[in-house]
Amino acid sequence: MTLRGFYEPTRRGELTALVRSWAAEQQPIEIIGEAVDSFPEPWQILILRLARARSLVAAYATLTDVLDQTDFHRLGELPLDDWTFHMSVVYGKTLSSEDWKTIESARVQEFEHPVRETVNEIELVSYANGEEHSEVIQLGI
Repeated sequence: MTLRGFYEPTRRGELTALVRSWAAEQQPIEIIGEAVDSFPEPWQILILRLARARSLVAAYATLTDVLDQTDFHRLGELPLDDWTFHMSVVYGKTLSSEDWKTIESARVQEFEHPVRETVNEIELVSYANGEEHSEVIQLGI
């Protein structure tokens, strides 16, 4: 699940320090999967739609508060009330409209029993010179 996206190729260290500081104050986050859903054309992405659990909403809000005090360049950010909490599952942007609609209609469904997980760590991922860099950061430490 992605809480934020950034474009900070030259300030990765500063951004990492800020995220570590935020994570140290953050309690575990409850993730509740409600359904397989989609972001329709033009995005064509199947997602695991997540419930707006109190701890998840709080994590998004507190991260926003911390980021609002900086000039980090954020990507694709929406106000909390407009954000769809999700995990991207399948990217289908290269599919034809007809093929996408076939997959979407076959897969989008509400779960009879929501799936739950408690997250105790986050991953900060960045890319530089065509390489992925990843750091796992414990919450509340």
